[in-house]
Amino acid sequence: MRRSLRYALATIVAGSITFGVSLVHDSPLLLVGTFVTYAMTATLWLRYPALLQLRPDRRDGFDAVGAVIAGGTTFGIMSFAQSLADPIHLGAAVMGLGLVFLGTGYGILLVEAGDVPLESLDVPASNTDGNATRRSE
Repeated sequence: MRRSLRYALATIVAGSITFGVSLVHDSPLLLVGTFVTYAMTATLWLRYPALLQLRPDRRDGFDAVGAVIAGGTTFGIMSFAQSLADPIHLGAAVMGLGLVFLGTGYGILLVEAGDVPLESLDVPASNTDGNATRRSE
């Protein structure tokens, strides 16, 4: 995708989300933060479309990482949104979700690019003959 088209689409996405938040909240700091967060997120995810691919082809059928991200995202956003207003602060919830998207996309990008080596500190499981086994990725 051409850079100019990517930036135009990211601006439209960020502007649309920010406009939706502006219908409920008028804080300039919140609106600028929402726009910048979603513009950066949309630009990153449009630049690397592989970040949007879900991989449901796991052997065991359970995606623990996805479950942790979903649960942590839900808990964090709801806590963030409810701590600022009663019953809920929509702008804070939208900003929190944008930060999750940005952080997740950037983290995946760093791992895929090889900038962050992904190495578990867990002790590998042993099979019946006492030799350590590694689970194939």
